[in-house]
Amino acid sequence: MKKQTHKLINKIIDIVFWLCMTVVLWFIVQVFILASFKIPSDSMEPELIIGDNILVWKPTVGPRIFNLFASMRNEQTEIYRIPGFKRIKRNDILVFNFPHPNSWDKIEMHILKYYIKRCVGIPGDTLSIRNGFFHVEGVQTPLGNMDSQKGIAATEKFQDGIFRSFPFDSIIGWNIKDFGPLYIPAKGDSVTLDHTNFRLYKKLIEWEQQGNLQYKNSTVLLNGTPGDRKRRYRRKPAPDGPEGRRGEPHLHGDAGRSKHGNLRDSDPGQRTACSRKRTVYRCDGT
Repeated sequence: MKKQTHKLINKIIDIVFWLCMTVVLWFIVQVFILASFKIPSDSMEPELIIGDNILVWKPTVGPRIFNLFASMRNEQTEIYRIPGFKRIKRNDILVFNFPHPNSWDKIEMHILKYYIKRCVGIPGDTLSIRNGFFHVEGVQTPLGNMDSQKGIAATEKFQDGIFRSFPFDSIIGWNIKDFGPLYIPAKGDSVTLDHTNFRLYKKLIEWEQQGNLQYKNSTVLLNGTPGDRKRRYRRKPAPDGPEGRRGEPHLHGDAGRSKHGNLRDSDPGQRTACSRKRTVYRCDGT
């Protein structure tokens, strides 16, 4: 009897041990190696359609370390990124945390709210849209979905909620056919905060500095303190931002006329590396 009880106890201990090891292994894989996502909108059609499942290969740009439970409680938390083995390039498809999970007024992070877009500009680029087509100063490579851009160029009237684009400002007046030029700051860059640049970079600087930025009587105020009109970006990860050249790439959906594909200020995340659509994707790390 004692022998049988001893065997039963050992079996239970083994089961509990392997269950714990499985949970730990699953957690390590989710944090450092792979994560799965489902395409939530039509913004990346025809490349990715609603309901597609993708796997994200995290070592490409490096996994993030942060307080998961704080993020689940909708609290903002410090983010640390382990260096990856590649940098984000133009035309990469990225999964990233939506930078405005609670309000359009400021950049925040919530781990359960994510977007999937294509990178059309990287730190140091000057991006513009001319008659619906993406242009980066000094770059001749086609950017984004060319068929979608041709459709935008040929369209005269758009559905409500599609035409206007970042920064959604009536004075600047940018839209999906005529946008920019917008400089994407790289690590160590300074941006002169005149009235226009204040409107363009306000939310990004507030995220980087974790403060309140105001522009009064041609004076820049950070947390109520006047400062130089040139603000230098310090090295602080964005909600899902990579290390490397620093600054945040500019992302856009392939379906440019979709309500989910128009230009918004967004921050990058993990790069997807997948083999095919509408099935379970195979990540190959390329």
